[in-house]
Amino acid sequence: MNWYDDPKYSFYWKNYNDFTKNDPKTEQFLKNYNKVFDASKKAHSETMKLLREIKWNDVKYNPKNSIENEVKEEFEFEIDPETIKFYEESFKYKRERRKERKKKLSKSELKPMTGEQLNLFTQESSTNAPLEMVGKEREEELKLMYGNKAKEIQYLETTLQMIHDKNYDIYLPKYWPSFPLRIKFN
Repeated sequence: MNWYDDPKYSFYWKNYNDFTKNDPKTEQFLKNYNKVFDASKKAHSETMKLLREIKWNDVKYNPKNSIENEVKEEFEFEIDPETIKFYEESFKYKRERRKERKKKLSKSELKPMTGEQLNLFTQESSTNAPLEMVGKEREEELKLMYGNKAKEIQYLETTLQMIHDKNYDIYLPKYWPSFPLRIKFN
């Protein structure tokens, strides 16, 4: 028994059939679908007929030969000299950075840091009034880009940003991983 013949789906099929009877687009779609389905059925039957006619005893298959042929194939892969130069430079830069890090770690032992060193106390108080009008530069920038519609676009941007922030706070999405391309040059 097929899943679509199952009695628990009868309600679905009843509604589906009622819908398809009343929709002229559906009739045309079903006609086209049936044509394509019949054509694919015919092609499948012809293929199966050809496969039955093949004398399989005459066909010899040696898996070792096919594997060797696959291995012997050469792949051509060209990389621009600029790309190679870029990767070499980035590799050198990474090597230098590692050396610098190792030097810093070896020189400095773990020492307790003060709040001033961590920049905890250097931030301005948020209770003070801003010195300039908030968003003035942004308004001028939008005015240059969008003209008379600048206010509407700013409203739309703000609305979208608020929706994004709200959803971000609700769902707390994980960051998508970004893995660096690692090519080793010896």
